Amino acid sequence: MRRILSAAVLLILIASPAYARHYGCTSHLGGISGTDLDALDITGASDPNPSNLADGDTAQVAVLSGTTGTRYDYVFDADGTTAEDATYFTVIRPDDFATAGVWRLVGLPIQMLPATVARLTGTINADEIMVAYDSNTFLTLTGAEFKAAYSIGSLSALNAGTMTDGLYCTYTAGVGIVCNSTGGTGDITGILDDDSGDVPFLYQAWTAFGAADATPDVSAAEHYSTADTTTITGFDHGGSAITAGRRLRVRCDYATVFDLTSSEITAANRSTDYTCVVGTVLDFVYGTDQWYALNIPDAYQTLSSSGIVVNNSGSPLARSIANGDGITFTNGDGVAGNPTPSVAYPVLQSRTISDPADADDYNWFQAPEAITVSAVKCFAEGSTPSITADLQECDSAGANCATILSGAITCNGGWDAGTVSDTAIAANGTLRILLGAPSGTVTAVTVQVEGTR
Repeated sequence: MRRILSAAVLLILIASPAYARHYGCTSHLGGISGTDLDALDITGASDPNPSNLADGDTAQVAVLSGTTGTRYDYVFDADGTTAEDATYFTVIRPDDFATAGVWRLVGLPIQMLPATVARLTGTINADEIMVAYDSNTFLTLTGAEFKAAYSIGSLSALNAGTMTDGLYCTYTAGVGIVCNSTGGTGDITGILDDDSGDVPFLYQAWTAFGAADATPDVSAAEHYSTADTTTITGFDHGGSAITAGRRLRVRCDYATVFDLTSSEITAANRSTDYTCVVGTVLDFVYGTDQWYALNIPDAYQTLSSSGIVVNNSGSPLARSIANGDGITFTNGDGVAGNPTPSVAYPVLQSRTISDPADADDYNWFQAPEAITVSAVKCFAEGSTPSITADLQECDSAGANCATILSGAITCNGGWDAGTVSDTAIAANGTLRILLGAPSGTVTAVTVQVEGTR
């Protein structure tokens, strides 16, 4: 009877399905039997596990640090060959690993992290990112899945190494992900993307150019500041090609000169070098073969006691300010006063006197401003007319007169011209006509003066 019962028990054990085994540990690595996860052997022995590890076996690592407890849940993958992760413990290889068999992390309680914090592990490769998801399971999400889950822009523009290991980011609705620097090289600080955008962007700090560097390297960032007054002739890009549309901002901490006459940097409507004003920011964008300065102004000078050039062709007109004065114009020859006009305005005056008689003298007109006389003419009308006419310049009261002709003009019935001996008529001067005795029949005589003002 006993033999029958033993055989029945043996048959039951053989027919029963194999259940997955569960192991408890207090550490990940170290190979210490009874405490470390990597001490569990793939090929079971008497210690610490008598049975072979198999697909579906689970393990829990509970770590106590002070008063803080952290639990890691694992499942065994008999065919896994992934390298061991000794930083975040996402993959643990047993000590007797030969060709396959690894423990895979399947869950990290989210309540053990601060609210709304996702821990980004590894680097972004092939548009994938590993995050601690709120289902307490580590998931590998594509950029599209991450965007859908967190309502931010596409991550497809991020390449390997853009984010560094150990970088922590906090998601805020309506803002995006804020990544806080841990102080390591390459860490990201600022706001990465927002809800409305499709391309990640970053608020960056200012990075100073190298000292005495005429072609500073701008491949690592977008925001730079000048380090001294060294003339910048171009921007290096670490030896790699520059993508068209690449933007660059440079803050002028010094009166740095930018060479705009070379082929590296150009600016519209300017063919001379530019010395930037301290405290201003210059914007550049790369075209296909050179950088374009977007906000460098045309050539100009600051108004000061030394003057300001207002015309770059010929002899420029300059303005200067003296203490207590307004603006005084000085022409190219250094003569103060109003600049010499480029156009001389014509002056033409005529007077007709009917039935002239000997010694008919008339005050003709007063010059409103200085006049330069070029010609004086007369025209006599009648039967074989003949009469003399002279023209004098008097003062503003019509006194102190003097002729402006070398001699009186004889008017004989056509336009007769005299010889001008004094061409300058002063402002407010009075012009006076003097007539001689007529001969023949003179019914009228016209006197005309021509010149400029």
